[in-house]
This record gives sequence, structure tokens and C-alpha cells, in this order.
Amino acid sequence: MLKNKFTITISDIYGSKSFYLSQIIKKYLIYFLITAFLIASGTVFTVFYLKSELNHLVEKKNGIEREYEQLAFENKDLQNSIGEKSRELNALSNKLEGIEELLGIKTPDSISTNERIDIAGISTFKKKHILQTIPNGYPIEFKGITSRYGYRKHPISGKKDFHRGLDLRGKEGTDICATADGVVEYSGFHKKSGYGNLIIIDHGFGFKTIYGHLKKTKVKTGDSVIKGETIALSGNSGVSNGPHLHYEIKFVNRSLNPENFVNWDLSNFDKIFEKEKKVKWVSLLKMIENQISKMEKQLLLPGPEYAEILK
Repeated sequence: MLKNKFTITISDIYGSKSFYLSQIIKKYLIYFLITAFLIASGTVFTVFYLKSELNHLVEKKNGIEREYEQLAFENKDLQNSIGEKSRELNALSNKLEGIEELLGIKTPDSISTNERIDIAGISTFKKKHILQTIPNGYPIEFKGITSRYGYRKHPISGKKDFHRGLDLRGKEGTDICATADGVVEYSGFHKKSGYGNLIIIDHGFGFKTIYGHLKKTKVKTGDSVIKGETIALSGNSGVSNGPHLHYEIKFVNRSLNPENFVNWDLSNFDKIFEKEKKVKWVSLLKMIENQISKMEKQLLLPGPEYAEILK
């Protein structure tokens, strides 16, 4: 009988006590101990492995953060370099325009004698559409001009520089209107230009208008505006010596004299083509007229197509 049993003896100060267990229980106990040992070993191994992986991931994360910081630093340097080059390019462009103005040099965009605009062939409807599309009229109620387009003595720095816009007198808080239909390209405070609160509107066909030193903007970047819509209130933000509106007109990033456009309307429609020589009017008007002609044809379509267009 004792062959199939094993003895466990427990001794203390009071004596010894023996327990007899069968061999089957012995086997189960050994299996249990082995299993417990394997589980414990596996747990320890898993903990060490996970800790190693965690350290590896932390190192990788730190490396990525260092790379990000390096790229951010390089990107900042690149942005600063681009900004500096852009300012240099604008300065050179302004100097070139100023020299051309002083010397009266005819620009490559001037209309030749063989390239005449057929004003009589442009209908009143087309003229109105053109005036809705290309900047014209005053953006603020006219109360006078404080600084014209061209070379001047800067009112604050005292240095001679080329003024790319028209400074229009106006009390602080006066409504500023869009001078043509377009989409707001920028609306906000613009520190680098010195224009303070600034709005840039893209009118298409290469034209953009700029409104500076605003008290408050009433449109956001991406908004669509129509001619005559109030977009801001005049003010004295940025580098300015008094409330006024700085107004610019650009054509393919080249500044134009706003005075050629602020008095342009239906009654003197053809005058702009004589005054402003930096715009290739013939090809531009041809493109606009073609678009208007397509619109007119669509509006004359009979039946369901016509009804669909009018919806």
C-alpha cells in the first residue's frame, strides 16, 4: 500500500505529523508546480519584452519628435527666405514700374495702332457685365485723395518710395465696398505689409483689389462678394498717420493706377483703354465677350432648357 503513496511530514515544537498522499496526487501536484513555473516564467519574459518594446517605441517617438523639430526649423527658415525673396521681388518690381512712369516708357502690354477695340460693337448689356467684373468706381464715398499713385515722400518714414495705390480720405468707420464681383482671397490683419487689417479680392481675369488700414473686416477668406457690397469699415490700422483707405488695383500681380478706374463708368466706357496701357484689353475683352455671348445664347434657348436656366 505504501508503494503507491508518498509521505509529507510536518514537524514543529509539539512534534511531527505525517500525511500520506497517493502517487496520482503527487503527479498532479508536480504538474501544477511545473505549470505555475512556466506561467511565471512566461509572465516575466512577457513583461521584459513589453518593457523593451516600450523603450524602443519611446526612443522612436523621441527620434520622430527631433526630426519634426528639425523640419519645422528648416521650414521656418525656408518661409523666411521665401518671404524675403518675395519682398525683394516686389521692391524691384516697384522700382521698375516707377522708372517706367518717370521715363514714360511704353510697356509691352500697350495697344498698338493696328490693334483697335471695336467699342461700337460692344452692346450696353456687355458693357454693364464688364463693369460688374472689372474693378471700377470708388470703394468709399469720395472725400478727397490724400496720396496718389507713384513716387512720393512717405508720410511716416520720410523716405521717397513708390506708392502702389491710392489713399482716399474717409472718417473712421465709413463703409468700404467691393468695386467688382469676386472672391475674398485674404481677410485679416497683415503685419508685414504695414496695411493692418487688410482685404484682397480676386475678381478673375487677372484683376485683384487691395483694401488696407481697415478698422473692421466684414467678410472672410473664401467669401464671394458682388460689386457694391460692404466688405469693411475704414480705419487707421497698421502703419498709418490717420484714418483713410489704401486702395490698390493689380493686373497679373502688376500694380495699376487706381485713378484710371475710379471714375470709369458706362458714360466714359472707352476712356480706360486710352489711359491704362498695362492691360491687354483686346484679348481680355474678347474673352469676356465670348463668355457673355454664350450666356445670351443659353437665355434664348426655347422650351425646357430655358425654364431650367431661369430656375
